[in-house]
Amino acid sequence: MISALGLVICVLMAIAFAKDLHRARAVQVVLSPFWYFSFLFIIAFPLRAHLIVNDVVLTQVFPLQEVASKHYPVEFIATALVLSFLFWLFIYWGRCQTVAFIKEHDTDTIHTRKPQEKRILAGLALLAGLALLALWMINQAPSTSFGGVEYQLSRKGGGALWVLPELFVWGALGYVAWWISQRETPMAWKTQLILGAVFLICVTVSMELYTRRLIAAAAFAYAILLVMRRPRFWPLIVIFVLATVLGAPFLDFLRASYKLGWEGNFEKWSLDVTAIFGDLLLYRVSGAFEGAGHFARFLENATIAQLLFGIDHGQSWLFNSGLGLVPRGVWADKPLVYGGMSQFQWLYPELFKEGMARASVPMSFAVDFSFGFGLLFGCALAVVFGRLMGVMERTLWDRGAHAAQIALALFIYLFVFNWVRGGSIIIQSIALYAIPMMLMFGVRNTLNTLLSTTGEVVGLTGGDWRGTTHVYFYPHNYLRERQLDTIRFWNKTKTLNPEIAENRPGANVTRDQALRTSRKSWKSHIPLVNIKCRPKHAPKNAAVYVWGGLIAKGPYIVDIDNPYAFTGYNVVAVKLFKFIIQAYLESPRCLQIRCMSKACLNGMRTEYGANVAQKCLVSYPHIRPAISTAKTQSGMHCKFLFISTQFEIKGGAALLNAFERIQKAYPDTTLDLVTHLPDRFQRQAQTISNLRIHAADLTREEVAERFIANADVLLHPTYMDSFGMVVLEAMAYGLPVIATDVYALAEMVEDDFNGFLLPPPLSSWSGTQPSPLFSDVNQTCEMSRTMDTSQFENALYTAMATMIEKPDFRTQAGARSLELVRERFANV
Repeated sequence: MISALGLVICVLMAIAFAKDLHRARAVQVVLSPFWYFSFLFIIAFPLRAHLIVNDVVLTQVFPLQEVASKHYPVEFIATALVLSFLFWLFIYWGRCQTVAFIKEHDTDTIHTRKPQEKRILAGLALLAGLALLALWMINQAPSTSFGGVEYQLSRKGGGALWVLPELFVWGALGYVAWWISQRETPMAWKTQLILGAVFLICVTVSMELYTRRLIAAAAFAYAILLVMRRPRFWPLIVIFVLATVLGAPFLDFLRASYKLGWEGNFEKWSLDVTAIFGDLLLYRVSGAFEGAGHFARFLENATIAQLLFGIDHGQSWLFNSGLGLVPRGVWADKPLVYGGMSQFQWLYPELFKEGMARASVPMSFAVDFSFGFGLLFGCALAVVFGRLMGVMERTLWDRGAHAAQIALALFIYLFVFNWVRGGSIIIQSIALYAIPMMLMFGVRNTLNTLLSTTGEVVGLTGGDWRGTTHVYFYPHNYLRERQLDTIRFWNKTKTLNPEIAENRPGANVTRDQALRTSRKSWKSHIPLVNIKCRPKHAPKNAAVYVWGGLIAKGPYIVDIDNPYAFTGYNVVAVKLFKFIIQAYLESPRCLQIRCMSKACLNGMRTEYGANVAQKCLVSYPHIRPAISTAKTQSGMHCKFLFISTQFEIKGGAALLNAFERIQKAYPDTTLDLVTHLPDRFQRQAQTISNLRIHAADLTREEVAERFIANADVLLHPTYMDSFGMVVLEAMAYGLPVIATDVYALAEMVEDDFNGFLLPPPLSSWSGTQPSPLFSDVNQTCEMSRTMDTSQFENALYTAMATMIEKPDFRTQAGARSLELVRERFANV
């Protein structure tokens, strides 16, 4: 019965394996932490159960096994087998939620964030020095006895010094991860020498500490590196998986068979090897995975309430998680072979009659889950466990993954062997990973990796979205014309909610908003980050396209006009929450950062660093030439145009003064103001001839048809701007432009080419960095009223006069504006 049940389980798992082989290349499936785990699961449960019911036990070599391998009623073994397979199913389910086999074209939107190799090597060199120093100090330590064998005190897993050589081995994994992330880069001979030297140190460490685990980890990692760079070597991974499980037991088999009476008698040994194969080798193979026996004992002893809700409510998990980090020099009675000691004491109290047992055997993840949390919560934990393996499996193949992410994937892969034997070791593993990775990749990159991985594993972030091409636009109530253009001109087959831009005018500043004294809201006083929940109607595989914000869950694309949009243009908030913003932007969930200008991209690099800047691309607002050929301008009757809902901060006062002088010198010149003109300028405006004022409550199309299409020159003498969309729209109609050199305007107006670019008398920007006036409209208005702008008015007057007196230049500048739109903006 047990053998048949185990066979059914193996067949079901084989079907799932074949399904993966059908979906992806063999190398991707074979190089999978989950299937490595599944292979070990077969040994821990179906094979182990078969050996127990068939009385295949060996107590001569390790008497403790006699207690742990006692006979159980078949029904308990069968129940243990079924429930353990249920755990495997939940793990498989969790893995299916997150794994996605990466194809070559799936990584186009993922940007690699490359750490510096010099820093990695420097960190690795420091770890190597500490490891070798620790080994020398260990060799000076006095000897002691463990089980009748003399060992030095700091060996066999004990002593604080023992941690240092182990950290070097985990650091070696980080260097291997770096070269996996650089799989397209050929390895120079120097690199191969470094890898060889690192491996030799790992061998030395392993030999000196009498541990196979460290050398196995290094060899396994080097095999993965070779396979990732040369996929045709994938059988090498199969060999290492088999060697991990069969290597040490086979050596023990040979040693035990020699000790049991075949010394020097090769003929007798060779004749009896078949007879003892099942009784010795198979038992030793499964001896490290005694899940079926332990789980059967657990089911036999636990009450219904304990089965459902656990024995100690997670206390054993905390105990086991910290146990491996405590040096034997601190805790002399630390078990030589430790697993869940509180679990072990509950399951086998007979071993503790004379005090704490000196040794334990691994409990298996099934007992670990059930003992601490019960079957119900254990199933949920199994899903998380599977999600973790799925995320790591995907990370290994993601060409855009950071080296720190790949290092974590490698580390988890190598610890799967131990996790099958006890689930709580996961916390200990992550703690060991973090130390060398912080040294080699930096604290921020390591923490970002842990936070982003944790978020995706528990379901707060992430999803099966790699390579996604569908976009769900965030349904903002306030959308400007340029934002509506983004929606309207996005590929319709890839837009999930284009209807939010249908029959909708762009938001604009009303007269009341423009003229009333702006009062800062409570949001401007309290530093906040604009983190938005994922829209409930957005499919989990779609990228949410958001303006000036961050999305809390799932993939997203962000569109910004400057780096301070994430905090509502609060510069102080950016300084306070810079780490949080960087973590969100560096997360793989952030597929792309679309900067409205090169100035914005440069500001992102300055404010958030090179890693974030690598995800940025310049995405100018959607614009197309409105005419085919710029009009030929002649004569001195030039028609100027000014468009802005915010008159004062756009330099309106200086413009009125300059045009008043222009009108006297060139009477045929006209100026149209499409704006909300403050009352304090009404009297001055009425005294200026050929000055026409139009309310700024027209639609975009009306402004273009009535004013831009009929103007000769656009005036934009602004003090505060993050782009200047009106400039781009005027250029699309072939207009030359007179503007101030504020933030991104230099990308549209080239001085003495398609217009004139003037230095502003005051500005909200100092290059691409915010000035003290940034986002303070009231202060900007107040300063514009009190400061001396005569020099700026003179420069503005001169530029306007040049346009009037040189109609040929106006014609050429207009043609150049139109050409710039075609070459620089229309195809972005």
